[in-house]
Amino acid sequence: MTRAAVLALAVLAVSAAPAAASRSQESIFMDDPKIVYSAPERLEGTLAELKQIGVDRIRVSVFWHLLAPDPKSEIRPFPPGAGADPRNYSAEKWDRYDAIVTTAQKVGLKLLFNITSPAPHWATPSAPSAETEDSFRPSAAEYKDFVQAVGTRYSGMFNDEAARQNSASVFDDCEPTPNFPVPPPICPPEGSDPSPDNPNPPNTGPVLPRVDTWSAWNEPNMPGWLTPQSHEDDKRLAASPHVYRALADAMYSGLAESGHGDDTILIGETAPRGASERAVTQSLRPLHFVRELYCLNRRFRPFTGEAAQRRDCPDGGTGFRAAHPVLFDATAFAHHPYAFEAPPGVSDPNKDDVVIADLGRLTRTLDLALGRHGSAKRFKVWLTEYGYQTDPPDPYVGWPWKTHARYLAHGEWLAYRHRRVRSTAQFLLFDDSPLGMYGPNDPRRWGTFQTGLKTAKGKHKPAYASYQRGIHLIKRRGRPTRVFGYWRAAPGRTPARIEFRRKGKRRWRLVKQVETNAAGYLLTKVDVRGAGTFRIVFG
Repeated sequence: MTRAAVLALAVLAVSAAPAAASRSQESIFMDDPKIVYSAPERLEGTLAELKQIGVDRIRVSVFWHLLAPDPKSEIRPFPPGAGADPRNYSAEKWDRYDAIVTTAQKVGLKLLFNITSPAPHWATPSAPSAETEDSFRPSAAEYKDFVQAVGTRYSGMFNDEAARQNSASVFDDCEPTPNFPVPPPICPPEGSDPSPDNPNPPNTGPVLPRVDTWSAWNEPNMPGWLTPQSHEDDKRLAASPHVYRALADAMYSGLAESGHGDDTILIGETAPRGASERAVTQSLRPLHFVRELYCLNRRFRPFTGEAAQRRDCPDGGTGFRAAHPVLFDATAFAHHPYAFEAPPGVSDPNKDDVVIADLGRLTRTLDLALGRHGSAKRFKVWLTEYGYQTDPPDPYVGWPWKTHARYLAHGEWLAYRHRRVRSTAQFLLFDDSPLGMYGPNDPRRWGTFQTGLKTAKGKHKPAYASYQRGIHLIKRRGRPTRVFGYWRAAPGRTPARIEFRRKGKRRWRLVKQVETNAAGYLLTKVDVRGAGTFRIVFG
């Protein structure tokens, strides 16, 4: 086995560790521009690279608008209920997701399908603005049918359509690679939807692989994905949690009816922060969102009377748990704990926001919410998006490349130290391209994500190496240094040498020999005096 070293400064952080920590957290990666929008000939290389650097699972956005027939029409293109049959969607449009599931299986990556907006216009009522048309109060019934169609296709028992002469039209120049978090522009190929004059080929191809991990919607507390955030007639009244509740219920039903009732099912997928103002297009703070989702006020008491009625909540909470089983029976709660402008160890000053340093706020709020409805369940937490902006290229909210690498390792530690965190995440392999309509000195040019381990042109940042093998030190005055490290692609329990080089010296000396756990993580104490640099040598 090749010996691989990772380096860090001797004193990186001052923080206390709890008594317990996660021992088996999973590594999730997300890069829709390079996966969902990848040409087939490039997809396998991307997924193979992710597997090689130690990724366990990829999170994939299943964009409703991208698969729906006639997504810009106001008229449903099939009879009520027909949206639950995957054969009523274009075989050509399914191709990109078929390629993802088959390629992920080939290279050994697990999948998380996040089924989300943009919604087709026929599944939403008239919106107050064109900007919110594909996110405004989407129909839970139509969403349930769509989820069922996706679940049926990826049930492990559904045959692909017969091979076609040309299945690459969905990857043409009509669909530019989207800049996230703005939902992507959609330009479906002409004549791609099934009809009597344009039927799908027969389902005589190979059986498609099964997907067994799902989540409902993306960042429902953000207006780019779901509106209204606050009620259009009364901005003091939260709206998105109650719209989302119906969508989560619908997903649960759609998955159950397509044979996925016992799968891993996540709810939440919440963004870390909200806006100070309330409006249709102003985001809600995540813990406010959670309380409203469970029909609870700020004191965790069920809404009553008119307050309950306006939120579609039962008066006093009676029957709530039975009416919404997904909110209690889901596998876990997913969250995106970004903290772009602050180091990972800094808490957000608003107690209703949840960045990576504030995960305890989220678990406490979930415990109180479920407990108020008589449930003793303690949700695990999956972190499914995370990252830091870098400078270059973003000169406004980016961090230097070496700081970026350190912060990702620090965030890994903050996730690992929580017993209930079951995954950590990295958002983007490649930086997004800047918004070209703005000049080089306009901050809006960098309204995209520059969180990649590589630049947009493919140059490795230091974080590319530290993502694979990382180190973080916890130093407290008068106490031994705690060394946290990981080899993400470790083949199992692996020997590791903790080495130290005193400041001004050239020679490394062995401090301690240890072993990682089966997932490639280690946490140990070393008693070293003076300034210098630590490293871990694996293998």
